[in-house]
Amino acid sequence: PPRPAVAVVPARAGAHAVTVAAQDPADPNTSVEAYFQVGPDNLQDRVLVDVLVDLMYEPFYDQVRTQEQFGYDVSVGVRWTYGVLGISFCVTSSSKTAAEITTRIERFVTDFRATLAATTPAKFAEHLCGLARNKLEMLAALDEETSLLWNEIVDGRYQWGAAREEAAALRGRTVGEAAGRYGTWLCG
Repeated sequence: PPRPAVAVVPARAGAHAVTVAAQDPADPNTSVEAYFQVGPDNLQDRVLVDVLVDLMYEPFYDQVRTQEQFGYDVSVGVRWTYGVLGISFCVTSSSKTAAEITTRIERFVTDFRATLAATTPAKFAEHLCGLARNKLEMLAALDEETSLLWNEIVDGRYQWGAAREEAAALRGRTVGEAAGRYGTWLCG
């Protein structure tokens, strides 16, 4: 039987799972998105979400995609939807079921908590500096700036200097603060 495409919020108090059947019953692929809603957008939470995603991106991809070859499309990213922040883990596989993928994402989220707790202040500072540098990087072309500004209009944020504000807000963030929010937001 065809495997359904699944959008999943891992089982937690008040969590919901949405299962959507594939349009093509012969499609062997399964996709899972585990979305962790952080809450209403604000500058401090936004930069902490950015830092957490930056810290998780490489280990998640390396472990799940490269080492385990669990899926062919593996990512973790920031979601901003109608003023609500979130963190999204996505895995698409042609060989694993939705349940297997969901379990693997859950295991990563659980295991990464210890990795984050073991992150040294120096390593954390490297990530903060890298993020700030990326946010302050000059755009290469006018269409990039147009797209960035147009997204502010479409999203209704109108924060024309958001990148500069976010870079400044990264100053003073600590690994302890990030670990505390991780526990609240992802491990509830």
